[in-house]
Amino acid sequence: MIRQLIREMLLAEMTLADVVPERHRPKEVDWDYSTGGGLEYGDYVTTKFRRDIKKDWNKHADMSFFQNPEKLQVIHYLGLYSDNNSLADYFPSGNLVQGKIPGIHIPNRNELSCIGLVPPVKPEDYYPKFHLDKRRFFTFKRYRVTFVSNVDAGSEWLSKATPEDVNKMKGSGLAKRPATNTYEKNLPVDKEGMISSGRGLAFDPGEVIIDNWIVDTFYCDNEMVEQAKALGLKYKVVRS
Repeated sequence: MIRQLIREMLLAEMTLADVVPERHRPKEVDWDYSTGGGLEYGDYVTTKFRRDIKKDWNKHADMSFFQNPEKLQVIHYLGLYSDNNSLADYFPSGNLVQGKIPGIHIPNRNELSCIGLVPPVKPEDYYPKFHLDKRRFFTFKRYRVTFVSNVDAGSEWLSKATPEDVNKMKGSGLAKRPATNTYEKNLPVDKEGMISSGRGLAFDPGEVIIDNWIVDTFYCDNEMVEQAKALGLKYKVVRS
């Protein structure tokens, strides 16, 4: 009987709201989405609040699903929100040592916002289905999923990190955490949580955050080929 109850409870754990109580949101937390509440790195109280949401997700998420590329496909579109879809944003020319470029030759510890596909598809097949004007995206041969949301998580933009932020997190890499207006009901803890949201079967417009990533293939247009070659980045032209 006890085993059956435990099994039923586990099967019902679709989102973080099913396993943790609703989080109290104190008034001291920055709710401004354009600053500490999202997009930019904020004060200690706000950062701790955001970090705790992420910790809860990692504690309860089914990592046998989220970390398995055969079950969840991870793709990063360059400049999906910033519209600055340039390789220089990911591999700054002043910080490159050939053969040791983070994200190409060795793991990049800066967290990166991606999209997730369930089930995985061939990138060439998926490519025309979304943002034809955004022609460039990465697939990965190595990464670690650190957070998943069924909606835009409002995580920090790396481009908004100050030199102080970069120095503070130079050991671990720049972190990306959910905005303060994130609710547990939007955070899937297993495959069922993604599928039940209605967003897991083709394109999930939510957010999958990864770290320790190395690009497998850069899918691009002809305009970016020379830059990819100069970096030693494996590429495939999918649109001229």
